[in-house]
Amino acid sequence: MVSVQKPNGKPRICIDPRPLNKALKQNHFPLPTIDDILPDMSKAKVFTVCDVKHAFWHVKLAAESSYLTTFATPFGRFRWLRMPMGISPAPEVFQRKLMQALEGLPGIHIIADDVLITGEGETMQSASLDHDNKLQQFLRRCRERNIKLNAEKLKLRKQEVPYIRHLLRAEGLKVDPEKVRAITVMPPPTDVKGVQRLVGMVNYLAKFYEHLSDDCEILRQLTHKESLWEWSEVQESAFKRLKDKITQVPVLKYYEPQNGRPVAYGSRALTQTERGYAQIEKECLAIVFGMEKFHQYTYGRPVNVQSDHKPLENIIKKPLWNAPKRLQRMLLRLQKYDLNVTYVPGRDMLLADTLSRAYLRDSYKGQRDLEVEVVNMVAFVPISADRQKAADPDQHHSERVGTK
Repeated sequence: MVSVQKPNGKPRICIDPRPLNKALKQNHFPLPTIDDILPDMSKAKVFTVCDVKHAFWHVKLAAESSYLTTFATPFGRFRWLRMPMGISPAPEVFQRKLMQALEGLPGIHIIADDVLITGEGETMQSASLDHDNKLQQFLRRCRERNIKLNAEKLKLRKQEVPYIRHLLRAEGLKVDPEKVRAITVMPPPTDVKGVQRLVGMVNYLAKFYEHLSDDCEILRQLTHKESLWEWSEVQESAFKRLKDKITQVPVLKYYEPQNGRPVAYGSRALTQTERGYAQIEKECLAIVFGMEKFHQYTYGRPVNVQSDHKPLENIIKKPLWNAPKRLQRMLLRLQKYDLNVTYVPGRDMLLADTLSRAYLRDSYKGQRDLEVEVVNMVAFVPISADRQKAADPDQHHSERVGTK
């Protein structure tokens, strides 16, 4: 058991299910993507996004499955009565059950635990009436099927709403600016090596854009040995033009499994505390940042993570309790993802190499970064044995397993 204290002060009980996952068969169910629902958005003008609260806990476990989730605690052994986070088939199982529960409702689109309700009409008034009618049907169905929603994440009756890294608007679809911010605010290079990194990235992306490398010729001239360094309006204009093209179609695609083609860009600065991390901790933090920032792409799908830090290949496969405590915390956050880490030399990772040296100056402020995480809490807190024995663990979603 690993105890995580949430920002509201309540504990979250987590386990390391990787040994169990090796024995579980994958549950095959198609997880929808943004491209699956875009054809139905042509007439939508009003939007609401609802988040299913404690999504996996909506699924009850059969007794034989429940005993397989048994985990040890300082108070004895317990088992989950509802599906816990980290079980490999969990995303597909939950997606299927949620879609079955909401089947037949008009104007309802479901991706993972996010439910989108749309209102259509020739005018905004008629679209609002259509939306309200669909929303009422959806809420009645949730009450009938005992589906819990998260009030804190509700986006109600909006004309523009972020959904799966895109902005849905009454006028049409717009790419979420956050997807391309790492490129659009990237500062110009200040030396020849900086230009070489930029040219390397452009050459990689040129296979997706016919004339991209030609547009880079002005900057490429700065890398010649006989050229003097000069950054004037000509180079600045060429640099801005390249950034515009790198963030546009056909270079940047809607999400689907791609062979090397980017769907979004991301980078961030390390906090003062993170700068003191060991190198392997920084490399693991980079994976956590990427998986969580692009959660809608990485969740519920097998993900191949490429890292230029060879030791991560092995540490990611070790049992949770064998890793150092700081890495335990990061690996715990990665439990919900099905990822495989492979080593790729840094010289072959042109996009990552460029953005890691021209990163966004702000640090990532995700909700998960605000959590106070405690590993093996009881071992480090001075609590008497009598008080531990008198503790009453939460019985709602777990049941104690007797020992012989």
